[in-house]
Amino acid sequence: MDYLTRYLCEEVRQATYPNFTWIDTSESYYSKICPFIKELDFYDLFRSKIFCDGKIKKIPVHKFFLEKRLSMEFKKIVKTLENIPKETINIFLNWAYGKTQYPNKEVTSLLSKHFNITDPEDLDFSRTLNNLYNDEESKDFKLLVKINIDGENIEQEKEEFKEIPIHKFVLLARSGLFRNIFQNIKKKYKKINQIKDYTGKSIESLEILIKFFYTNSIKFTADDNQELVIEELADAKEYYQLNPKSTLNELLKK
Repeated sequence: MDYLTRYLCEEVRQATYPNFTWIDTSESYYSKICPFIKELDFYDLFRSKIFCDGKIKKIPVHKFFLEKRLSMEFKKIVKTLENIPKETINIFLNWAYGKTQYPNKEVTSLLSKHFNITDPEDLDFSRTLNNLYNDEESKDFKLLVKINIDGENIEQEKEEFKEIPIHKFVLLARSGLFRNIFQNIKKKYKKINQIKDYTGKSIESLEILIKFFYTNSIKFTADDNQELVIEELADAKEYYQLNPKSTLNELLKK
């Protein structure tokens, strides 16, 4: 287990047991408090009911995400759906969380009539995620990346970091590493809004990875050091515990 994972797990331990001193710092100890999660995506997050903070017809949901998906306040969403059959609600939520790209006629009519979603492109899950990626104001978490110059860390009494903003909800859905961290510090989940990255990966690589979390695509620009990014992200799928079906590695090879 590498340094960042140990570091993050130690953050979990200190947040959970601040007054307790652990003697065992072996590999097995860290593995116990940071177990692997195999299947990760937005629908899985909904299905597992992790960090749900609202309910529709007694079904646990994530307020923030549904507000962004439907461009409506959560209270209005609940009121709009209060007389809709639960079976239809289930189909609706399957669409909302990306399990199905296009809902049946009943839900399509519901979206058109009550949520003013009439453009077929607005039904597409990727449209919501792209909009989220560009919504800087609502990003509630920061990955702090240590600044490097010519590949060497700046040696100063006070470390310098660059902030990469992201939605905590997106990290929960796309990365098993962060889902484990947040699950282990549930009581302080809302208060934690940043974490330091000590992987040694460049800011360039991490920014491309974060964008992939939203878009499921990788697009290099003329200014990108493509070889460096491909090399640094070669182990990202395993390290950050992405969905086994993730296309990250295939996209890097193109």
